[in-house]
Amino acid sequence: MTIPKITHNGLSFINLSKPTDEQLKLLNQAFGFSMLNLEDYQYKTQIPKIEFYKDYILFVLDIPSYNQPGPGKNASKKRRIGIGEVDFFIGKDYLVVIHDDRTPQIDELFEMCKTNEEKRKEFMDKGAAFLFYCLADNLVDTSFSYVTELTNTIDSIDRQLEEKSSVAVIEDVSLTRRNIVVFETMIKPTLPIFADLEKGKYAELGGEMLPYWSNIRTFIITSISH
Repeated sequence: MTIPKITHNGLSFINLSKPTDEQLKLLNQAFGFSMLNLEDYQYKTQIPKIEFYKDYILFVLDIPSYNQPGPGKNASKKRRIGIGEVDFFIGKDYLVVIHDDRTPQIDELFEMCKTNEEKRKEFMDKGAAFLFYCLADNLVDTSFSYVTELTNTIDSIDRQLEEKSSVAVIEDVSLTRRNIVVFETMIKPTLPIFADLEKGKYAELGGEMLPYWSNIRTFIITSISH
């Protein structure tokens, strides 16, 4: 059983997409990660949080993703936002990421680091915390596209309501309201976490990293207030 890993400048980047039970057990054995944390990931019972352990930091993010749209002219309006959980284990000389297929952008960045020396230097030269920031920033940035689509859907519904009222429009209103609630439920809990990071509450992730956390926090505020 292998675990996908890139090592550069003394930093190991481990990326597990849809990890198996055997791979999670290997993480427990190799890094001492709590099996409770790993089992929580399996059952998707965690909310966005940051926890500190003796040898690593656990950071949990929930990321929005759409289900696969069905066929038909109005398929895009029928898409439901779901939750993609990503768990980051940040160590002194490693970053371990476990996630599912709802967040392919993590695999894309991992592949860039694997095949492109310049990208390895860009993302991995500054240590585990900076690599974590790059991934988190990418995920949060992607989330903004959902805000744009929800806004466009609301505008479309408004136009339809001016023209006529129908069962289809009512269904769109209900689904859009549901998607907004799910999106905000995922995004809002991350705001106080990054606010604490920005204030330097956690020395392990402070110092030169503070402006980066501020950047993410500002983007989250923009997303939920759009």
